[in-house]
Amino acid sequence: MNRLLCASLLLASLGPVAAQTAEARVHHEAKVSLDAFGHGYAAALLGNALPATQLEAKYAKPRAVKLAQGELSLSGTATDKDLAVTELKLTRGNFPTLGLQIGVTPVEALLRDYGPPEKREGRRLVYRGIAEICVDHLVFHIGNGVLQGIEWDWCSD
Repeated sequence: MNRLLCASLLLASLGPVAAQTAEARVHHEAKVSLDAFGHGYAAALLGNALPATQLEAKYAKPRAVKLAQGELSLSGTATDKDLAVTELKLTRGNFPTLGLQIGVTPVEALLRDYGPPEKREGRRLVYRGIAEICVDHLVFHIGNGVLQGIEWDWCSD
């Protein structure tokens, strides 16, 4: 009987820890999905939608390319096939695979799906990205209680 009581107490004490771990995993998976979506979106823009003249860079300085739905920041040179996307900002769009719609998704849904941000900077919820060898960020821009934009700030080696 004492063994059963001890085992029950042990399981009861581990319950909240296991729940927190599961919640942290859910938040991490949401960030992984958001990061992968951003990379795919940027790659599609880079490979298909942007004219070659916009990709040329003199002296390989980082530059921004304006898009109808936001902005894409690039570094490297297109001629050397060494072009890297360093930042993507989206200020328009509906992204059903992520459950996000700019101008509609409430802040509460972001906090539920992604957890508490690493920091809040005014109207920005800043999350650490998923990179392991450098520091990158995923940022939600907020206004009037809803999502107003998404920003991916990727690090590069």
